[in-house]
Formats: sequence, C-alpha cells, structure tokens
Amino acid sequence: MHDILEGGVAVVLRRFLCILTENRVLTKVDLEKLTSFRYGHYDKKATPVTVKDIFVAGKGCPRGTASQKCCLFRLLPQIFGAVVPEGNRLREVYLAYHYAVDIILAVKIPKGCVLYLQVKVEEFLKLHTTQIPMQP
Repeated sequence: MHDILEGGVAVVLRRFLCILTENRVLTKVDLEKLTSFRYGHYDKKATPVTVKDIFVAGKGCPRGTASQKCCLFRLLPQIFGAVVPEGNRLREVYLAYHYAVDIILAVKIPKGCVLYLQVKVEEFLKLHTTQIPMQP
C-alpha cells in the first residue's frame, strides 16, 4: 500500500496539479480549496497539507503522510470536479489511475477483478504516455 501512496499516487498528483496550473485550468484560488474543503469525519485526521508553489511547479514532492496523500487522491474529483471540465485529457488519465488504485487498495480483490485491474493499468499507461508530456 505504501508503495502506491508514496510512489505512484504522489507522482500522478504532482503531474496532474502541475499541468493543470500550467494550462491555467487551476489557479492559486482553486488550490486554496484544499484548505477550505469540508472534509468528512473519517478524513479529519488525514486532511491533506497545503499545496506549496514549488510542488505545483513540479520541483518538489507532495508533502504529507501516506494517509494524507490517499485522502487528497480520493477526494480530488470532489474538490476540483467543477473546475476541471469533462473530457479534459488529464481528467481521463487521473480517472484511469483512480480505478486501478481503488482495486489495488481494496481489502480483498476478487479473482475476476484481476483481469479488470490489468485492463485499467494498461489503459492508464497508454493514456499517460500519449496524453501527458514528458517532464524536462
């Protein structure tokens, strides 16, 4: 679980937020929604830390614990869903990864889901390599 949350999720979050701010889909005001968002009772202890400018510029890693990154990753569609338009290429990449992570972090993975997980991972990799520019 830690490998996913500290590794893959952190990378996807960084690239997602970095590119959306570079393309002016998200602004600093939008990023402040992370602190003003009303987190639920079970998310209070895992409330994500404030996103720093250096992180959004793609030069830093997301701060916080694995549970804070998990909380941010899970709730990102609710926090920024109204700002990031449907059909946005990054939204599709994020959702493909989100589906895969949901299965990976499940308490028990039914045998039938293993093939579905493979499909979702392949979909994510294809979308990621075709839709997201390489980092300089």
